[in-house]
Amino acid sequence: MRKDAIGVSFGEPEALFELGPEIRLSFVLAQYDVSADGKRIYTMLPVEQSRSPRIIVVQNWLALLEEASD
Repeated sequence: MRKDAIGVSFGEPEALFELGPEIRLSFVLAQYDVSADGKRIYTMLPVEQSRSPRIIVVQNWLALLEEASD
């Protein structure tokens, strides 16, 4: 971008860095954001997992909730 007495003009776009194939542009959820001062770009990257994620199933959770409120 150049600003001169006539106005503002833009050059050809160029990549600043590579994000990799795991970053996809989405119309529903932007996977990046720019800091308020414009000096940083934040992006979401997948976390490498060394094991399968844990799933915790709580059966009869409503009864547990009622017990806790007594």
